[in-house]
Amino acid sequence: MTQNYELLYIIPNRYSEMEIKSITEKIDKWLVQKGCQVLKNENLGEKRLAYPIKQVRNGHYILREFAAEKEIIHEINQFLILTEGVLRHLIIKIEPVKIAKVKKIRAKRVVKEIPPQKEEKPTQEERPEKKTKISLENLDQKLDEILQEKII
Repeated sequence: MTQNYELLYIIPNRYSEMEIKSITEKIDKWLVQKGCQVLKNENLGEKRLAYPIKQVRNGHYILREFAAEKEIIHEINQFLILTEGVLRHLIIKIEPVKIAKVKKIRAKRVVKEIPPQKEEKPTQEERPEKKTKISLENLDQKLDEILQEKII
């Protein structure tokens, strides 16, 4: 039974565009020879790595979505480990239900721009009253009045 998988691999930026193209073609041909059906090819471009890997700071990210048998995934991992030019790779299984849900969510998503709000100055009635300073004697008197009141 075939399952859908997503393969992301990084090629160091020290390779030229022609070399990157030949590496990706080599991997794609190998996948087809092993009976995988490539569903999606996407070059995500050059990006900065989160941390240096083997003294490499930037790399070209290549994304492949393919359908394959579960048993072949180990072979694909071994092939990518031994392939010169592949810095790192990751293969994950994609659930068809999740793919459909994500596509629905993306289709419904509408980006709304919120217009900038003008700061309105409060009117005289809306402004809070300025509090006057109370002296300690006045404060003591108020406190005494409050404490002398009968609490029901």
